[in-house]
Order: sequence, then structure tokens, then C-alpha cells
Amino acid sequence: MVVIDTSKKGLLAVLKDWQVEVVEEILKDAEKGWISAEVTGFINKKTAYSKAGGTISRASTINFLADMAKQGVINVGEATGKGGHHAVYHAAMTAQGYGAYIIKEVVEKIAETFPESKDAFIAAVEASFKVEEKK
Repeated sequence: MVVIDTSKKGLLAVLKDWQVEVVEEILKDAEKGWISAEVTGFINKKTAYSKAGGTISRASTINFLADMAKQGVINVGEATGKGGHHAVYHAAMTAQGYGAYIIKEVVEKIAETFPESKDAFIAAVEASFKVEEKK
């Protein structure tokens, strides 16, 4: 589920500041795999949130990563390592793709919530993309 804070812009409208930094870091390199301990370390040592004195628990990190996986933003695999099996998180889309996903989810929910206005909304969106003909 996408929740939007209309007073904010970009990913901050749908994510907390530390979550934005995590998503941006994971999505910038699709080849790199992250385990939850690495993500928690990144949050608590390298983000603006941590530099302002904030810390995030590993449980909060895992819950956030699970939410991102459920939305299809990241993929989850498994690897064997020190201590047994670990979930490994990889980018499933680009940052631009994530933005498109958010727009799609919001528009679909609005269309579902206000079905009587759906056709008028689609017509207005289509009209906004038309180029006026010069006479």
C-alpha cells in the first residue's frame, strides 16, 4: 500500500527520509545484493538520519525490506553465509520505475474509489498530453 504525504515531494512523499536513502542505494546497483545487517549498518552509519543521531533497529529494517519486496521494488533471494541462510535483497526496478509504480498504484486506487469519475479523469489526462495545433 502506498501512502502519500501531499505536503512533500519525490520519494519523501511516500517514504521516511532514511527509507529514501536505502531505496536509492539499493536501486542504484541492481547487481549488488544486500543482507539486512548490511542495510541496517548503512542506515545507522551513512545516512543523514544517522548523522542527525537517529538509529533504526534491524527489525525495522527487515520490515521495511519486506514491504519493498511485497511492492516489487526489490527481489529477495537466499544465500548461505556465516550464521546460516540469509535473505539477500536486490533491486527489482530502477528509481524511475519505482516512481512509475507509485503513480500507477495511486491512479488505480483513485479510479477504484471514484469509478463514476474515472472516464472524466482519463479524458483530462489525455487532453493534457495533446499538442495544440497552430492555425
